[in-house]
Amino acid sequence: MNILTCDGVSLIYGTEYILKDISFSLNAGARLGVIGVNGAGKSTLASVIAGKIEPTSGTVSVQSGIKVGMLAQRAEDDFRGKTVYGAAAACFADLAAAEERLQQVLASAESDPNRLIEYERLRHDFEIKGGNEYKTRIKSMLARFGFGADMRDFPADSLSGGQKTRLALASLLISDNDIIILDEPTNHLDTDTIEWLESYILSSPRTFIIISHDRYFLDRVTTDTLELENLTVTQYKGGYSEFAEKKRAALETQRKHYELQQKEIKRIEAYIENQIRWGREKNFIAAKSRQKLLDKIERIERPKEPPRSVRINFQSKSSGYSVLSVRNLSKRFGENVLFTDFSAEISRGERVLIIGANGCGKSTLLKIITGSVAADSGVCELGYGQTAGYYDQEVQLLDENNTVLDEMLQADKTLLPVNARTMLGSFGFTGDDAFKKVNVLSGGERARLSIAKLILKKVSLLILDEPTNHLDIPSKEAFETALESFDGTVLAVSHDRYFINRIGTRIIEIDRAGYPKGYFDFRGGYGEFLQKRQKAEPVKEGPKEAAGKADFENSKKKKSERRTREKRYAFLSGEIARLESRLGEIEKLSAENAADYVLLASLDAEQNGIREILDKYYDEYITLEDEMTADE
Repeated sequence: MNILTCDGVSLIYGTEYILKDISFSLNAGARLGVIGVNGAGKSTLASVIAGKIEPTSGTVSVQSGIKVGMLAQRAEDDFRGKTVYGAAAACFADLAAAEERLQQVLASAESDPNRLIEYERLRHDFEIKGGNEYKTRIKSMLARFGFGADMRDFPADSLSGGQKTRLALASLLISDNDIIILDEPTNHLDTDTIEWLESYILSSPRTFIIISHDRYFLDRVTTDTLELENLTVTQYKGGYSEFAEKKRAALETQRKHYELQQKEIKRIEAYIENQIRWGREKNFIAAKSRQKLLDKIERIERPKEPPRSVRINFQSKSSGYSVLSVRNLSKRFGENVLFTDFSAEISRGERVLIIGANGCGKSTLLKIITGSVAADSGVCELGYGQTAGYYDQEVQLLDENNTVLDEMLQADKTLLPVNARTMLGSFGFTGDDAFKKVNVLSGGERARLSIAKLILKKVSLLILDEPTNHLDIPSKEAFETALESFDGTVLAVSHDRYFINRIGTRIIEIDRAGYPKGYFDFRGGYGEFLQKRQKAEPVKEGPKEAAGKADFENSKKKKSERRTREKRYAFLSGEIARLESRLGEIEKLSAENAADYVLLASLDAEQNGIREILDKYYDEYITLEDEMTADE
């Protein structure tokens, strides 16, 4: 049964169509995913359905008695003067008023026993409407979205943008709305909360309209897909992946039918032209007959090709096998310990995805590796000849006063303006977009500009912090394709499970409470990782276990340190042999090219660099050798 119908909805601002002749219907209990490129009008359509914007023409019909609630991409709820708890409880204003009325009637019943009848009637009605549970529901939902007991009295209007969005989402989910519209609901959630939200939606009898670029989330929860393209919509049965395959197949079929029809039309037109050219009466009759046939043909519309996606092509710089060495890294902020004794050796060609809950230290780890944050202890070293490029989650590595073109020209001094404009065009910055100031760019535009700058660096190691956050689906897919063909190394932090599943060849999950070492380093894809991950269950300690825990922990630490030394010792042995071999090659090349002063200068610089690294490696190698002997 239809619970909502859009019939011919159009929206015009000035003389420009924003939406045009939008028609679709939704059954009760359906979960509709709404997709489309940035700027296609998805959020505008949601606001029209929610009654926040009046369409220029057409109607939105909602079944009688049905309530519609919406979570905007930027929470618009007015939290002024409310606590976190008060903002979440706003949807229960009727129950709160009823509870207050109950207390008043009960107080007056002490002097007037006849009012006990009214009290019992009000209490029964209060219980039926969920009055005994609503406070527990509020507290439970707030805790789920990161608002514990210590934050319930916190001023809601002092929260960050992401916190306000989470609070608005919590409030919406506990409301009594029948249709819930969610605009990018996963933007500020960690993986555990996203998975909880998926389970909640799947078990809910309510109807959901979900605007999202999170393809994994859409595949998990949606029953239907609505694509907004070229101002209008097409509705498909199934989630995102099913939609993508159906659209591809439909486009291919339409393309073939169109080409066959065009071929047939040209054949008939050629026949008519020949008949007219021959000029006899019977030829004119034949031409007229074929023209009637041609006029009756119902023309197949030329397929509308999908919008051209961003073209991305990373160029890597040749490098050695050892890309990055992280050894015994520790970091804390006050009492908050992020990680201790974190170690990883990353090799050429790996695509390492770091995952974990919000606040576990993923972005901090990347910042330590890039040198923008200092570690409390431990070492991070790039391998010989390695160069790294960094994509910042907050997209802060841009000069607000520059134009888009300025950013490109400053990133590569050898780049000509005409070539910079061409490259910007491939990232969606066409025409006068190149002269936009950075401070007026949207989140998606900033992301695309940052990626364009990163490509110019031609690095061997890409360090990416939530790179898909501000990209629409076509841009994400182009970005993923580019990373798959990149022959360098990728180290990325992400909550985008579709991206992780497609790109990752190695998964590192940081979770101090879940794993004995505080993290789980798995060599393999995301699907295999999910099957293999085994988080430690907390064990209650008895008297004997507690007494021996210190010895156990000390023994475990020594074993861990010994394994780390052995791995590092093996790595150094290989690297020293490789670098010594390269020095021999340099000496040979220098002798063979004694007259080539440019090459000699380059070889001399490389030789000096290798010797400097070897000096460090020799010292560390001897120290490790002594320590390993002492272990024995």
